[in-house]
Amino acid sequence: MLFLFRIVTKTTIFPIRLVFKIFKYRLISVSKIIIMISGIYSLARYAWQNKEKTSRLNQKFNDGFPQIENFYSQIKNNYTSAEKEKREELSDEFGKIIHLNKSGNANLHSDKEE
Repeated sequence: MLFLFRIVTKTTIFPIRLVFKIFKYRLISVSKIIIMISGIYSLARYAWQNKEKTSRLNQKFNDGFPQIENFYSQIKNNYTSAEKEKREELSDEFGKIIHLNKSGNANLHSDKEE
């Protein structure tokens, strides 16, 4: 029983001593420590709430999220393929314009009247 008490006290006293050393030598200001602790707390709370929400939604929709993820990935793939096609079309048009400019046959200012 005494051994267990020593383990518990050492594991709880170590972080407390560390915090006091930080305050003693002013390695980090108090406001920064408070901000760090509140940030860690908010991240942990957000992760826990997210875990609960996803488990509830999985129960509600009978694990339909893989279908939604597949649908999203399909939309993303369609978007990237359309974007690649558009880039290829634009690069072909710019290539034609550059070729015409090099050959001297292009009159880019044909719309302007002099």
